[in-house]
Amino acid sequence: GNFLIDSDKNTSSSSNQSTSPRKSNMDNESRPSYEPSNQILESLFRKNSSSSSSSGSSQNKPKSDLLTLPISLQEKFLLDDLLSVFMGIEGIYIHIQKSSQTLPESQRAPNPRSSLSQPTPTLLSLSSVKFVVDDADYSLTQLVKCMLPAGELVVKVKAYIAQMSRHEFGMVNHALCSALNVLLKEFNVLIAQLEHQMRMERMTLQKLWFFIQPSLHTLTLLGQVCDKCEGHTGGNLLNVLHHIHDQGGDVKTNDLLSYILGKTSIPYMEMLKRWIFEGVLIDPYKEFMISEDSKENVTKAKESVTEDFISDYWDQRYSLCPHQVVCFLSRLADKVLTTGKYLNVVRECGQDVRCPDADALSWNGLGSEGSGISASMLNEGAFSESIERAFKFASSTLLDVLLNQNQLILRLRSMKHYFLMDEADLYVIFMDLAEQELKQPFHSVSQSRVESLLQMAVLSSASNRDIFKDDVSCDFSSHSMNHHLEAVHSSTYDNISSTSASTSKRDSVSSELKGIEVFMIDYKVRWPVSLVVSKRSITKYQLIFRHLFFARYVERCLKTAWQEQQSLKELNVHYISGRSYCLRHRMLCFMQSIVYYMTYEVMEPRWHEMEAKLRTCLTMDDVLKTHAELQDSILK
Repeated sequence: GNFLIDSDKNTSSSSNQSTSPRKSNMDNESRPSYEPSNQILESLFRKNSSSSSSSGSSQNKPKSDLLTLPISLQEKFLLDDLLSVFMGIEGIYIHIQKSSQTLPESQRAPNPRSSLSQPTPTLLSLSSVKFVVDDADYSLTQLVKCMLPAGELVVKVKAYIAQMSRHEFGMVNHALCSALNVLLKEFNVLIAQLEHQMRMERMTLQKLWFFIQPSLHTLTLLGQVCDKCEGHTGGNLLNVLHHIHDQGGDVKTNDLLSYILGKTSIPYMEMLKRWIFEGVLIDPYKEFMISEDSKENVTKAKESVTEDFISDYWDQRYSLCPHQVVCFLSRLADKVLTTGKYLNVVRECGQDVRCPDADALSWNGLGSEGSGISASMLNEGAFSESIERAFKFASSTLLDVLLNQNQLILRLRSMKHYFLMDEADLYVIFMDLAEQELKQPFHSVSQSRVESLLQMAVLSSASNRDIFKDDVSCDFSSHSMNHHLEAVHSSTYDNISSTSASTSKRDSVSSELKGIEVFMIDYKVRWPVSLVVSKRSITKYQLIFRHLFFARYVERCLKTAWQEQQSLKELNVHYISGRSYCLRHRMLCFMQSIVYYMTYEVMEPRWHEMEAKLRTCLTMDDVLKTHAELQDSILK
């Protein structure tokens, strides 16, 4: 309703009754909105093209004769040409000013997928399209010149649509072009009404100027939109439209800009709803606020979480694009990112998940299906409730998958049995079986034999009740304890990853190290538990294990020394070996105190605190933070 003639000002019949030949031009406009026709643009640059509505008597009228005609005929011919100009087509006496200038490189719309600009070859500079009128009566000429900007603006808008409707400019630009097309179609309806008035001989230039003035204001606004939006895509384009909307003045202008912004935001809002309600990111043109790193990057693939110490899957697989964050969602951007990440993890587990309140929430803040944002929604409060509820659903769903379906707490307890050695009988049985093997130099240790002895010890101890006992295995580090710590602190764990003892690994280990000094255990975890127990977490557990295991081994050696010294009592050498007995006793007490401190004063209290916090965690990030704090506090 931005262009139509008011019913109280129009005494003619409906435009549907018009038999104007221009109806064929209107039919050409009824093509899909994302694929605008270029026929009008092509005809726009044909020099001396005839108007489709020109009467037979004026088809080949020499231009030099216009000034010699009576004023009534001049007005008639100019009226006919103006209606053509309003559709972006040259008339007989009104034509486009000659220009061979192509679109300057500085004014070309950038291609978001390429550093090279690829303008449409037939388009002139949008600001260089000018209509000129041949010599006629002065008063008529001045009145015609007042209406010519309407045609120039139509050309500008149609040229923008033809340029930005190309696929590489993205769906948000396509939606904007679709909205502009709808408005131009309304203007074409006005042209049909005016032509009907002219054919009924009820139209003059004065009346035409009266009817076209409201439309000229609207077209001027559309031209400004085209100028300011050129070169922008996705959320950045919506920010530009939002800025234009904030600068709007009268009610009609605000309504028009709200309509354009609402229609343009439909693709962006659909991507937002799919992301926060389903955890699905569909963004082929990189227009959304969330970007997905390529799956070919091994450090971003979920399989790398259990293989790569420096894997940044959780932090970098999905990230924010600051330049594509719409201004009315800026404070909620982090929550939007987290919500989709949570649902995406659930989807990676093979579960089809969708927020049950999605349909209801779509009407509250995010618009109905297939609709964009309205003027009342241009603030964060309109979206906060919907995003908050979607966030709570995503968090609870992921926590249920982790804590209940994948038994995260039981899994961590299982790891505690092996890495923190809270079941002493496993250590005693294993050392009774494998001590002689581990005392050998590392190059001489048979890893397969140690693996078999470890499994035998597990089956013979209380750990046999563990439902995850099959996931534990033995391994050997390629570095001493000190080098292991240095590599972890420098984040250069690439060559320290736990693998089977290959020849290259054995060559890298110092020949002075014994098997007991590089022995450690490994643990297999699967998705999504691997997000919590990643390679980095397992490495920290291995560091704790190596320290605790070697301390217990030293304690065991001192106890063995005490047993050997008991056989010397019958020899009555107490006076000679008394000092060695005392030293051994003090060393044993010291090691027992160290082991007691590490297990019962450091590990156990903090472990119980972690389990209590895990049961009260509300988000996945809280779970990750709680588990990481446990490991860091134990290592310190």
